[in-house]
Amino acid sequence: MKKSVAEAAEGCASGVSQTAGGSDIRTRILASAAEVFASRGYRKGTLEEVARNVGITRQGVLHHFGSKAGLLLAILEDRDHSDLARLGRARVPGGRELFDHLEATMAANEERRVVVQLFTVLLVDSLTEDSPAAAWFRDRYASLRRDVTEALEAVAPGADAETIADTANAIVAVMDGLQIQWLMTPGDVALSRASARAIEALVQSVTSIS
Repeated sequence: MKKSVAEAAEGCASGVSQTAGGSDIRTRILASAAEVFASRGYRKGTLEEVARNVGITRQGVLHHFGSKAGLLLAILEDRDHSDLARLGRARVPGGRELFDHLEATMAANEERRVVVQLFTVLLVDSLTEDSPAAAWFRDRYASLRRDVTEALEAVAPGADAETIADTANAIVAVMDGLQIQWLMTPGDVALSRASARAIEALVQSVTSIS
C-alpha cells in the first residue's frame, strides 16, 4: 500500500536519538520539515508551515533547532543516520560489502519516494548562493567518493589511480542520475534493478583489470 507523504516523511526522522520530554515533538518537527522542504524547497518552505503541521508555534520550532538552517542540517544528518539504521548497520562498510550496501540503499529508496525527493531538492538548492547546506553536501560527496575509492582499491588492487577515481565518480553519479530520472518518471525507471546493474558493471570494469 502506498504511503502518504506524511508517513513517508516520518521515515526521515526515524533515526533521531530519543530523550525524555522533547523527543516526540522533535521527531514530529523533523518529519514535518521533511514534508514541507520536499514539496516546496528550502527557501519557499516556511517555519510557520512546519510548525502548523505539528500544532506548535514558529518559536517552538526554533526552540528545538535554533534556526531554519539548523533545522535543515538536522534533517540531512538524520537522513544519513536513519539510512544506516534501516539497513541494520552502525557504519558504512568497506570493500566488496560497500557495493552491496549501496545497492541495498537504492532498493530501500524505491520504497520512500519523499525521502529521495527531499534529498534531491535540497541538493539542488545547495548549489545556490549562500545555501546553508552547501558545505554539508560537499563533505558528504567527498566522504562518499573516498569510501567508494577505498572499496575499489580493495577489490581491484591492480587498477591504476586514475581508473579508480573515474570509476568512483561514475558510481556516485549513476546513483544520483537514476534517482532523478525515477522521481520524474517512476514508471520508466526500475531504480533498484538499474542501480544494481550499473554498479556491478562499473565494479567489474575495474576488477577485470587486476
